[in-house]
Amino acid sequence: MPNEKSIRTIVDLRDNLLDQLDKLRAGTITASHATAVAAVSGKVLFSIKLELEYCKLIGAVPNIAALSIGEVQPPLALVSLEKSVKIKG
Repeated sequence: MPNEKSIRTIVDLRDNLLDQLDKLRAGTITASHATAVAAVSGKVLFSIKLELEYCKLIGAVPNIAALSIGEVQPPLALVSLEKSVKIKG
């Protein structure tokens, strides 16, 4: 559909899925169209989950634009540890 906006964040994806549900209930899209949208959405979510698991495995901080979480702050426990340990230098 040419007038639909681009989906780039998890919020966009959720909004689009809810819009598709509304369209399905209204009868403006077919069940097969809704199924196709749900299948593609599932693949996107799986790829985000996979990237999060990979980052956790290697100890990296995830930087996933689709999550649009902005600047990532260190975990609170790490901040507390840094404040309690004095490094001479």
